[in-house]
Amino acid sequence: MLEDVRRQAIKRLSKRRDKTATCKTKFPPHIMEILEANCKSAKFGYVLKSSEHVYEVLEGIGSFRVNILHMTVLATNGISHEYLVHMQSLSSMNITEIQA
Repeated sequence: MLEDVRRQAIKRLSKRRDKTATCKTKFPPHIMEILEANCKSAKFGYVLKSSEHVYEVLEGIGSFRVNILHMTVLATNGISHEYLVHMQSLSSMNITEIQA
């Protein structure tokens, strides 16, 4: 019985090794797609450190103030409400919209 388990494990490892041998990137293809999409979207934003725990993210015509310590995001004018709702769905941070 133990020998059968060992054979199955070796067979499984061999299949995984063969599958990963064809990969030409450091990460699997579906992870590379996510990373490339994030790189494209990050190309248009700038991050400035405001204080020890607060960063300001400038993106397009608006900006966000991100507090890492309290896990909050304040969005200023120029950011659409739909975009904020989308960001809230992607993040566990509390997002508050303010009018400047």
